[in-house]
Amino acid sequence: KASVNVSKKYIDENVISKETSKILNPEIVGITKNGNGQVVLLHEKFAKYIESGVHLLRNKLNGELYIYNRDGYYEKCDKWILQIIFKKIINWYGQFWNKEFERNTLEAMKRDATVVEDFNTQNAINLKNGVYMLDNNVLIAHSFTKSLFTEQVNYAYDDKAECPLFINFLKDITAGDEDLISVIQEIFGYTLCNSNKAEKAFFWYGAGCNGKSLLSKILTNLIGLELTCN
Repeated sequence: KASVNVSKKYIDENVISKETSKILNPEIVGITKNGNGQVVLLHEKFAKYIESGVHLLRNKLNGELYIYNRDGYYEKCDKWILQIIFKKIINWYGQFWNKEFERNTLEAMKRDATVVEDFNTQNAINLKNGVYMLDNNVLIAHSFTKSLFTEQVNYAYDDKAECPLFINFLKDITAGDEDLISVIQEIFGYTLCNSNKAEKAFFWYGAGCNGKSLLSKILTNLIGLELTCN
């Protein structure tokens, strides 16, 4: 089950799949034989084959590998993820796996991985259905070459969506103060952005039972609990 989940989440099955393995020459994958007829696994070649359908980047700041998933963002690539991918693919061609080959392949992929300065630096918001570009207010498709995020807001963008309940709630807690409503909306937008150029921290201030906790819960749910600390 873990192997199936990893395959669906990280492998581009248009490039690497059990079906394509049936028509590929094993030598392309890195499986060959020596003069004595013994199977030899070429880890450098195998690593290149994996890299054609599994997208990895190495963060310059911490040296860690990150892997692109089909949800549209990069996540820290734990060693076991690649181990499952390696073993699954090599087993399509026969039971040739061994620990030394695994270790050498891992090292080859670390060396080959493109290095990025950092993630989450784009002036954009990564959403379930694409990346919203704040410079020109356009939603673009997720892409492993352009969506350099390690986080994602757990909502899809809908330019026709309305929020009458939320607007009424804001009017209620601000006593209809349009300027204050605009400030709260601006704070919400700012927290969704990667930028911190305002260099400000925001506090809800007021007496009890006036909407502060509920406003915080709404913001937490919008951003995602995993991206929130309090």
